[in-house]
Amino acid sequence: MADVENMAESIASSTKRRMAGVCFLLLTALLLNPVCSEASGTAAGTLIPNTASMQFAIDGLSKNVRSNTTESRVDEVLDVVVAAEQAEAVAIDSPMETAVVSFLATNTGNGVEGYRLFLDLNINEGGFDPSSGGLWLETNGVPGLQTGAGGDSVHVDGAVVNLIADQNITVHAAVVIPGALAAYAESLIRLRAVSATINAASGVNDPDAAEFPPPGSTFTAAGDGGTYAVVGSTHQAEQPVFFAFPGFRIDAPTVALDKVAVAVRAADGTDAVRPGSIVDYRMRVEVRDAGSLSGMRLKDLLPPELEYIAGSLAINGTVEDDDLEPLGTDVGGYDPHTATLDVGLGDVALADAAGTAVHVVTFSATIR
Repeated sequence: MADVENMAESIASSTKRRMAGVCFLLLTALLLNPVCSEASGTAAGTLIPNTASMQFAIDGLSKNVRSNTTESRVDEVLDVVVAAEQAEAVAIDSPMETAVVSFLATNTGNGVEGYRLFLDLNINEGGFDPSSGGLWLETNGVPGLQTGAGGDSVHVDGAVVNLIADQNITVHAAVVIPGALAAYAESLIRLRAVSATINAASGVNDPDAAEFPPPGSTFTAAGDGGTYAVVGSTHQAEQPVFFAFPGFRIDAPTVALDKVAVAVRAADGTDAVRPGSIVDYRMRVEVRDAGSLSGMRLKDLLPPELEYIAGSLAINGTVEDDDLEPLGTDVGGYDPHTATLDVGLGDVALADAAGTAVHVVTFSATIR
């Protein structure tokens, strides 16, 4: 009987130290695969009874002896995963006041736990840092970030979000992008989701800190129902499964080209569109966003129904020589052999998205 009791106590003892997990999340401008997508088994505080029995025979008579019942209470798993909802860096302008990325925070532990959310901005080496930023919790049921009345809830940096096992919440990070940034410049931001229990017990909120409790650490009576709270194996520096990296990238310059017929002049003074009428055209080239463009050329192939009117070409209000001579150096002109209007606009450099470069090209043609 003593052996049976010892075996039962051994089983109960080994059950009580279950491995759990605390996940810490870093959010920046690229994505690693998330883990810990499911809660860690039996709910914290659950009481598990265990009774052994033994059968034997004495003088041919069957006997059955039952042991005492041992009870093991399940410890609380401290575990959280935050996954970025953007697989690539978000293209933005410079400057920009509301550049937004979103991510999903999930309590993958087995109890009710509060997690502190921290937004870190000044972490870039070689990239740029947003000038400021804030967090919002998705609470109004409308996808994406909405601020103001009826919008999502502002979340104070470092404040606690309480989640039951398997519960998740969408968190939006909105940052301000400074001006005068070059095209393709990138930024990393980071969100840390740290168990409030670990923070309270250790006094630190960064798993990279030497003082942060390693996996397997326990806190007496800190779990649900007075159980132990356990730091799990998912927090391991050599296996950074608790990292995710979406971020921002300054977009390249954009070019818009618009062509309109601004006037039609018939021989009788009306605007009738018929053979012999003259059509005045305007082409507007607009370059937006930070960055530079080089060797810009505008070409317009006229259809057979139109005949270019010599001397009608103007660039930004200045009438240009339109014979394309000397070849390769003339700013612009018309090539009668190919029926093509060819205009060189040169280079454009914009320091930031607040600037816009515009070129206007006008010419006239006769309807054959």
